[in-house]
Amino acid sequence: MDGIFDIKEFADRDVEGKVFDIKEFAVHDGEGVRTTVFLKGCPLSCTWCHNPEGQSPYPEIMEKAGCVKCGRCRAGCSHPECQPFGRCLHACPKGLLRVAGQKMSSHALAKKLCRDSVLYEMSGGGVTLSGGEPLMQGRFCVSLL
Repeated sequence: MDGIFDIKEFADRDVEGKVFDIKEFAVHDGEGVRTTVFLKGCPLSCTWCHNPEGQSPYPEIMEKAGCVKCGRCRAGCSHPECQPFGRCLHACPKGLLRVAGQKMSSHALAKKLCRDSVLYEMSGGGVTLSGGEPLMQGRFCVSLL
């Protein structure tokens, strides 16, 4: 958790954060057309959580429903992106595995979000930071916004 910090110190700094999803053209997370950025990490573990993939602050493998328990993903793998998980993300015959959580630069994400600024202005929309709990990555949020 970021704790207390001087906002001015991070306003112009490029900070790395962990994002598990970005939904463009969202209409349920505020007024107008928006982009919702889902951040990793939440200390609450609510039983009604709508985004369980946002609870852990670390990247993790998420399985979609429909696994037939074939075990192919548990076999050895040499893909670098699979090594941290001890499973092969590419072996699932149904394509049901994905990583929830990737590191992103606040400046790179801001640049991506600004591409839709005309749409936000026309619709009265904008950007929503969701989670997880965005304030667990306070420095990233301040730099991004």
